[in-house]
This record gives sequence, structure tokens and C-alpha cells, in this order.
Amino acid sequence: MGAGDLAAILGDAQVNRIAEEEALWEHERKADEHTREPLGADALAALIAELEEQVTRAATGA
Repeated sequence: MGAGDLAAILGDAQVNRIAEEEALWEHERKADEHTREPLGADALAALIAELEEQVTRAATGA
């Protein structure tokens, strides 16, 4: 499905709004990458522990 097909279904205004939202999201993501502080060792260890716990819960269905 091309952009023309999508425009025919949703209308040009909707397609333009989606494109604008995607462009804004991409801009915010890039800005966040440049301003994000690196995690310290303790924060990284806590994040890993939380992810391991989530994986365990998902695997056991808990």
C-alpha cells in the first residue's frame, strides 16, 4: 500500500497529520539521545534486575 492508497482511504489531512506526528516523534527521539545522561552502575544494575524479573514473570505467566 503506497502513500496514495493511504491518502485515498484516510484523506489527505489525516495522512498529513500522521506524517507530522511521526516527524515530531523522530525529532524528540533524536533530541533525547543527545541530552540523556548515561546510567550509573547502580541504576544499570537495578534496570537489569527489573528486566530479569519481568522476563521471569512473563515466562512463568505470573
